[in-house]
Amino acid sequence: MKFVSDPFNHIVIDGFLPEAEFEKIKEIYTSLQFYEKKSDLFHFYQTKELNQNKELKFFTDKIANNIHVLEQNPDKSYEEYWFNTFASFYKSGNYLLCHDDKLENRLFAFSYYLDDYETGELVLFNDSANNEVKRVNVKKNRMVIFEVSDVSFHEVAICRTDGRRAFTGWYNDPNKTNTPTKLFKKQGFDLKPEPVIFFDKILDDCMLMEITDYDFTYSNKKLVGPFTERKVSLLYSDNLVAPIITGHSIFKSHFYQFSEGNYILLQNDEASEDEKDIWDIFVMFSHDSRIFEQPFITYVESDGDHAFDLTFATNSLYAVRRRDLSFFVPRTDYEFILAHFILRKD
Repeated sequence: MKFVSDPFNHIVIDGFLPEAEFEKIKEIYTSLQFYEKKSDLFHFYQTKELNQNKELKFFTDKIANNIHVLEQNPDKSYEEYWFNTFASFYKSGNYLLCHDDKLENRLFAFSYYLDDYETGELVLFNDSANNEVKRVNVKKNRMVIFEVSDVSFHEVAICRTDGRRAFTGWYNDPNKTNTPTKLFKKQGFDLKPEPVIFFDKILDDCMLMEITDYDFTYSNKKLVGPFTERKVSLLYSDNLVAPIITGHSIFKSHFYQFSEGNYILLQNDEASEDEKDIWDIFVMFSHDSRIFEQPFITYVESDGDHAFDLTFATNSLYAVRRRDLSFFVPRTDYEFILAHFILRKD
């Protein structure tokens, strides 16, 4: 038994538990309580940590034994390792976006599936986190173990029906200290939008207005990552117009096309924290009427609590005073174009 190294060390073990133990772990699963978990990165249901559940010791012991064989290090002491274990349940529309699992002392991650399930595959990405390399299907009594590393980029693909049931977690080693997630150079076009004053001042912190004859055409397009931060197509246009407020100038400009599966994770580094008079200007368009009046941008407080959502209105403009808020664009099932301009006071 050994790891497959492409795109990073992992192994798939079918028939992981004998029948009696498989029936036992199914019984344990049905006795657990699940809680909704939702952020910019994920949406699914999960238990509290199950470390103190002694009924699961047979299960984690078997995972540990497999890991010890996979490590192929007969001189290593295994006295201090420990597990973090959870059970998860995914409904239709649930997902877990691209990440590397690098936290604290995590050495290996595992996912164990209780049922055959058509979607919600484990997706493995390349070392730049911008290209899918492999999908591992969700199969009854299948265990997947992978090494947590600088390149262990993976996600749970969106589920299209209710019922993805799994146990997941991490094998921790006190001798392993994970470093922060790998940073990538930002990709983008050098946009030079024409600033046009649309407002002398804005009285409210959030305003929606219709905007006619806005030119959403573009001459170039490229899908960009890293998917640990965003998955979206950048657009380029020589004719881009930036609606601005009197006494403000353009700090940054972005021009995007979103398609099914695209997203932008939490954005909170666009401006200095001591600059309070920052405005987000969003101009949006879509032919897809399914997105009309649907939430498509989420703002959160500095502590991560939900602040409010922006709902989509085609051929319209939002002006939002940033204050201490951050925003993200959740994974979407729709296609739309979004111009985003960040303004700050002169």
